[in-house]
Amino acid sequence: MILYGYQCRECGQEYTSERRGNFLLVNDFDKMSCTCGHYEIKRKYSVSVHRPMHEHFNTSVGKPISSDRQFRDELKRKSEEHFLRTGIPADYQPVDPTELRKQVEASDGAGLDSTNRRLVNEGKRPIRV
Repeated sequence: MILYGYQCRECGQEYTSERRGNFLLVNDFDKMSCTCGHYEIKRKYSVSVHRPMHEHFNTSVGKPISSDRQFRDELKRKSEEHFLRTGIPADYQPVDPTELRKQVEASDGAGLDSTNRRLVNEGKRPIRV
């Protein structure tokens, strides 16, 4: 995740955002206004934030994982195994739980309800977000 720092040119108030731009935007076009009413909130800096991956057993790949690189390599290996077994191409990618939560919240859970009903009918645990 990359955080961008912005500062109001009028009063000096600072803001952070995950959205990149020369100015702090409400959406792709509209500039956000500062609490002082000024619209010139200009980008000041950016910081890349990466959470460390602690060693753990990952059920997706079926082995202990200690780094992001190792996890991506194992997912690639699993994708290749899937293709050899089924003939259907697969491209397994890591999913950030916070990004998944944002997607589900943005869709108001559409699709998640039907998936959970199917899982419960199959005697499996529902997905919790």
